[in-house]
Amino acid sequence: RIGQRPLWAQSLELPEPAMQPLPAGAFLEEVAEETPAQPESEPKVLDPEEDLLCIAKTFSYLRESGWYWGSITASEARQHLQKMPEGTFLVRDSTHPSYLFTLSVKTTRGPTNVRIEYADSSFRLDSNCLSRPRILAFPDVVSLVQHYVASCAADPRSDSPDPAPTPALPTPKEDVPGDPALP
Repeated sequence: RIGQRPLWAQSLELPEPAMQPLPAGAFLEEVAEETPAQPESEPKVLDPEEDLLCIAKTFSYLRESGWYWGSITASEARQHLQKMPEGTFLVRDSTHPSYLFTLSVKTTRGPTNVRIEYADSSFRLDSNCLSRPRILAFPDVVSLVQHYVASCAADPRSDSPDPAPTPALPTPKEDVPGDPALP
């Protein structure tokens, strides 16, 4: 069903989630220092066991991250991010059946959602076909998020000379008492 984790992932226990701020400009297109994904000369043989291990590892890392909120909806994510500082983000289960996760981020224009694509044992931010070759791929979602956090913290275009602090934020249960939709 929409808004629920896949059956094989429902038994995973999740820690209390926390939202983390990103520096301003977190997801602006990076210029050219990163190497774009190279097309492979031979088609890769798909290995379901490798995919399962990769996805299981990602869920394990996300559980420990503190910013994985599980099966909340885009509307619930928007509600929580609306009152947070710019750059605050969370990772949640995607409600789209073709994607496992969505990154929800508070931007200067308000909260927005970016699907995280999984293919060939790698995760990348979803994008249109023209920019896809420039989007980097990562072995897990935590590495993807850490890359963009680090690149934004070092970005000279950022409004602040220092990376945004990581405030202690309330857990969703404190934020919305008794809301059964939250993990």
